[in-house]
Amino acid sequence: MPYVSRICEAVESFVNVSTRTTTSEQHVHWSVARDTKDQSDINELDKWFTKRNSLVNIPELLSLSSGFVGSDSVDCHKAYEVGSAISMA
Repeated sequence: MPYVSRICEAVESFVNVSTRTTTSEQHVHWSVARDTKDQSDINELDKWFTKRNSLVNIPELLSLSSGFVGSDSVDCHKAYEVGSAISMA
């Protein structure tokens, strides 16, 4: 469960107010089952990223999706201009 949810629950408990017993649309998704599923999803993502560390420290600019390595001439601040020029050609 995200830390903010735990803090919110602690404050609700302290002031004796609960969003889980109300019918607010904002908190419809809050439930024990949902919290359990969220934690399961977080664990799966953690396992996936542990096996496939894409944040290795390399000196080159690398596209995570394609694997292409950028040269020294790549300027990410001009990406829109360069992309537009390529598409017009």
